[in-house]
Amino acid sequence: MKFDIKKVKTCATAHEVKDGTNGWGADSIFDLKIYVEGNEDSLLFVIDEKRGAGNIAFPFNSLYRYFYPYEKATYEERQADCGLKVGDRVRVTRRAGHHEEGWANSWTPHMNSMVGQISTIESLDEGIGIKLKSGNYFPYFVLEKVQEPTYRPFANVGEFLPHKDKWVTLGRINFRIIAHDKYSISIGNSGGFASFKKAFETTTFEDGTPFGMEVEK
Repeated sequence: MKFDIKKVKTCATAHEVKDGTNGWGADSIFDLKIYVEGNEDSLLFVIDEKRGAGNIAFPFNSLYRYFYPYEKATYEERQADCGLKVGDRVRVTRRAGHHEEGWANSWTPHMNSMVGQISTIESLDEGIGIKLKSGNYFPYFVLEKVQEPTYRPFANVGEFLPHKDKWVTLGRINFRIIAHDKYSISIGNSGGFASFKKAFETTTFEDGTPFGMEVEK
């Protein structure tokens, strides 16, 4: 939740807070901001005028000089805080439930068929949802960011040999690897050899994966 200092209540504005209001209390604005932006629900308490200072959770005393009323974040705020951005690769984990932000009514058979599939985020539109390259909009809460593997150049010919029969792409053209030695390869009719490091920088396998070894995490 975005922290808005204008919403902070003190002893001077305690009369604006109704009995039964949920919120966070703190002795400093700094701590209060951490609780609010971290959405620390475990630290929420209820204003209780009748119990007053006898209630350890009552603000505006020596323990809690500041109070921030709890407000349920809007869908737009939750989407903004979900950590997803344009270009991320995401997996559709499930279909939306019947009581989740009204998405059940806009859930199409094609969207159901995409559950489990991976796509790329094209845009994040306020009040609408997250648009994937597939053309469909999905709510943020059914999307899971896919951790893409990282790669490095082949260290030697031993690492390369299991891949020697694969086609590779240089520019927009696919080639076969026609020769290799201990630390380099010759691609198609290129007329020369390129080191594994250089090939890693300029070449991919035909399926789009980098020309190198996947790094284990």
